[in-house]
Amino acid sequence: MPEKINERAESPITEETKKRRLSSAEIADVAREIGEPAAESLGLYLWDCEYSKEGRNWVLSYRIDSDEGVTLDDCEAFYNAVTPLLDRADPIDGSYELSVTSPGIERNIRTPEHYEACVGVRIRVKLYAALDGRKIIVGLLTSYDEERKTIVLNDGSSDIELPLDKISRANVYYDFEEDLKK
Repeated sequence: MPEKINERAESPITEETKKRRLSSAEIADVAREIGEPAAESLGLYLWDCEYSKEGRNWVLSYRIDSDEGVTLDDCEAFYNAVTPLLDRADPIDGSYELSVTSPGIERNIRTPEHYEACVGVRIRVKLYAALDGRKIIVGLLTSYDEERKTIVLNDGSSDIELPLDKISRANVYYDFEEDLKK
């Protein structure tokens, strides 16, 4: 493993966090801190990191990307780089599965950085409650306002301003049927 990964990825686990069990969100945050330098050292960036229960198993999922896209070799290289760092930091109490994938063509949009990266891209949002009779809106993400915690979508007929706290899920929208027509 390259030395620069070891030097940069000091354990974010403190004595305080060792004394109590970390929440899923805290584990994901620690895993992100561990994974970002490993991704950067490989010419990749970390799109997302989640720790969640899938069936009976706990899964730590890293989603990596690059401007050129991600290959299986990239996923394997990241897996091999991050595994010893996770073992050394030991942020997870108990067993878990480690998953490394690309974020996919219809990647989830969850963080401010995701919204900023997707300005100018068609996205699909699912709302907690219907707005003008619609719970799902597909449109071009024309702006993201971090201070006001809002986005503006253009659905082809108008601009729609949406507060982030009204959005239950957002992802990049890819029209597979339109692509097949080409």
